[in-house]
Amino acid sequence: MKKEGTTLGLTVSGGIDKDGKPRVSNLRQGGIAARSDQLDVGDYIKSVNGINLTKFRHDEIISLLKNVGERVVLEVEYELPPVSVQGSGVIFRTAEVTLHKEGNTFGFVIRGGAHDDRNKSRPIVITCVRPGGPADREGTIKPGDRLLSVDGIRLVGTSHSEAMSILKQCGQEATLLIEYDVSVMEPEPLEKIFLMSGEPDGTPWDVIEGTAPYDGAGDFT
Repeated sequence: MKKEGTTLGLTVSGGIDKDGKPRVSNLRQGGIAARSDQLDVGDYIKSVNGINLTKFRHDEIISLLKNVGERVVLEVEYELPPVSVQGSGVIFRTAEVTLHKEGNTFGFVIRGGAHDDRNKSRPIVITCVRPGGPADREGTIKPGDRLLSVDGIRLVGTSHSEAMSILKQCGQEATLLIEYDVSVMEPEPLEKIFLMSGEPDGTPWDVIEGTAPYDGAGDFT
């Protein structure tokens, strides 16, 4: 929703005359679009209040957005977030975060969710944390984190719209369970070495077994 005389607070590039689909190129901090926590830079705008933008020029798109009524419904498409795989130097960790809503949102954008096409199914991924919003001020949640549950309601297997509905319907305070990646340094290969110790007066030498990093070239570092 926007009041008469105000703008949505977003910049759009593209159009049929600009050799590219209309897309969100910028969100003004504090603007209506940014505070909705439903749009992200890079999203493609397919329609405005049901009006398909496929054959619109850039200036026509801008004019439509400026003169749209108080209620604005944007249909957008977006690139699916990448899939994280545990292993190969990455392990998963979880954390619980308690947030308080502002304007019925927690200050982050989610993408992904279950899809009829299994190849398009993704976990619910937080792709953007709005500067100055509740999640940003709390400080734990980062872009790329996966949202597993809200107040104990599991989001695994839910669609994007179902996850959005759960977030909107939960209370002003909610406990979120997130999952995030942790990079693990691969240990250096170790090679056994034997250290000799003894005395010049003929005291028997002892053999001390130990380990040291091996550089793979026949020398110890």
